[in-house]
Amino acid sequence: MDRFFNKILAVIFILSVTGFVLTFRRIYPLQLTKSEGFLAQIPIIFWIGLSLSLLIIAVLVIVHQHAIFSFVATIGFYLLFSSYQFLFKGLFGGDYSPDTRRIMLENPFFDPEQYFYYLQWPNKYILFREQYLITGGGDDVLVNVERMFFLLVILFSISVWYFVYSSTTDPVYSFFGATLFLVIVHPFLNFQSVPQFFALSLLLFLFGIHDNRGRAWLMSKLTLFTALVLSHPMLYIFYLGAILLQPIFYGLWRSIGEFCSREGEPLYSLLVPAARSPRTTAQSTLDHTIEFIRNRHWLVPTALFISIYLTLYLYRFVMWQTQMISTMLLDPKGHTAAFIQRVSGLLGLRDTESISTEEIAIQGVSYLANATVSNLTTFTSMVLVAAVGLLLVTTFLFREHSSISPFQVSIFGPAIGYFSVGSTMNILGLRSFQIIFLPLITSVGIIRKFDTRWLLVVIVVILTVSPILVANSLNNATLDAGHKSGDYYTEESGKWISEYGTTPVLQSHSTAYPIQSTYGQVIENMQQTFSSSDAYIVESNSAHLIQFDYKVYHSQYYFKHQCNFDEQRIIYDNGNTVMWDPGGEFDCIPAE
Repeated sequence: MDRFFNKILAVIFILSVTGFVLTFRRIYPLQLTKSEGFLAQIPIIFWIGLSLSLLIIAVLVIVHQHAIFSFVATIGFYLLFSSYQFLFKGLFGGDYSPDTRRIMLENPFFDPEQYFYYLQWPNKYILFREQYLITGGGDDVLVNVERMFFLLVILFSISVWYFVYSSTTDPVYSFFGATLFLVIVHPFLNFQSVPQFFALSLLLFLFGIHDNRGRAWLMSKLTLFTALVLSHPMLYIFYLGAILLQPIFYGLWRSIGEFCSREGEPLYSLLVPAARSPRTTAQSTLDHTIEFIRNRHWLVPTALFISIYLTLYLYRFVMWQTQMISTMLLDPKGHTAAFIQRVSGLLGLRDTESISTEEIAIQGVSYLANATVSNLTTFTSMVLVAAVGLLLVTTFLFREHSSISPFQVSIFGPAIGYFSVGSTMNILGLRSFQIIFLPLITSVGIIRKFDTRWLLVVIVVILTVSPILVANSLNNATLDAGHKSGDYYTEESGKWISEYGTTPVLQSHSTAYPIQSTYGQVIENMQQTFSSSDAYIVESNSAHLIQFDYKVYHSQYYFKHQCNFDEQRIIYDNGNTVMWDPGGEFDCIPAE
């Protein structure tokens, strides 16, 4: 089996390196000139430095092999992994013009108390943070959002690390298991400063401490479960579902264990005889399930958890259920619910009147490389994720039967159920992927029997390239799940800026407020609001423009014009030069 695992790890390593090279060929074309309108979002030297930093963290964990160091390294790794773009922008400045993407704007735009918390971190947040500061917004709200987000990242890292450590009790493999899970689950997260992210951290910590016995632990579980129910209307389903299914999985685990003839037998060797004797297995499972249900260690906590839920919600169940259906699902006429509209917009999806798989689909990246490279990149990404999944499933089957927690296996139940129901009813069934990898990650410790050096190299490479590869395999996107790193509009914008960058200003007038204009109409109301499914932010040197379909928004400090233009016209105004498509009439009037 040593050779078998090494072959799997070797395949993952080769796929990772191949995907890494292909992705850079896809995202960063060989000719990076201003005329092409596409500048590297992050210099390759910075990316190499990031990779080396992640590698150094992993090496230090192996050298020290201490639980506290593993704990701190996991937090540091995830902070760096999840926020390296924010770090680059803050320390070195950066050209984020390639990071334009389709964005749904909520009304009102300048309502940061409700808006900035729901921006996907870090790219989307950085773009609107920059524009908000340009238009004269203060940084008090931004500081609070950033502090809250970093605290949530730390809390989430702690929850994941503790869950893995409680299963493996090995500092090195707790670090590798936790970081691997953090990367795999990254594209599925609500990576925002929102209650759902906080509730997910509570949920994972509950999973980690569930098998602990005693009054103190019971009180801790009840407190965390109460906070979970109050934090999010649906995530408690995963914990409550796992508890209710635990007797069944315990009975199945005990019945399979009866076929064990010697100590330390792996799980896979017991599944075959259990499958050959279905009646015996079923009867034994039923007997052990009933025995477990009668156990007060399960019955009392379960009754308390259900009581907490009923106490909080049952007295207003009808109102809560009605609100949930109208907000989370569909209204009686079949129109898209408000929640779905907002989430779809933030993910870059087209707004629709009704939910359908064809209409609500993530906008793919406008390829900057040829189709062969793009298709090969996506295919490599999918194969890589499949190989990682095969590795996790294989290691799980090779775990000793006695080392497997029936409760952790029962987590599969509500995760699969939520995905099935959620996919059918269009209520974000993919959220189950935030949970479903958790039991498999605990089996990473079995690889300690094999070559640790291979494990180190493979996992670090996967972690380094996965912001691209995992996202590509799921959403055909780059760098940030579901979002663009560069598109056709950005490229064309760069061409126009380069060609018409010396065009003189037609008129220059200052204005006290941000203004908006549309084709054929001048908007006099300066306190405007807007909403559009297509938005592009263009930045080159000091030139800024936000284009919303056929509308243009000028910030008060950088833009001195209120301009009308037709559907095909693109205008740039940096206060010194005006750039536009000269192929038709152009009208730019002073702002009142």
